[in-house]
Amino acid sequence: MSCPDCKDNATAEEILDLIQQHHDRLEREYTARLEEAVVEIRRLTETLASTTEKRPAGTRLH
Repeated sequence: MSCPDCKDNATAEEILDLIQQHHDRLEREYTARLEEAVVEIRRLTETLASTTEKRPAGTRLH
């Protein structure tokens, strides 16, 4: 099989290694994005909680 990264014939093991490296890179990127999203959701939740008026149960908003 031809490997576009090494421009050579790659063994099945080498191809699997390249696939694993790609998977690991994607996992790191998506994990970082997810962690950033969690931080943003927590920030927004705290902001919302701090600005929400306290109303008696059953009170209409409008």
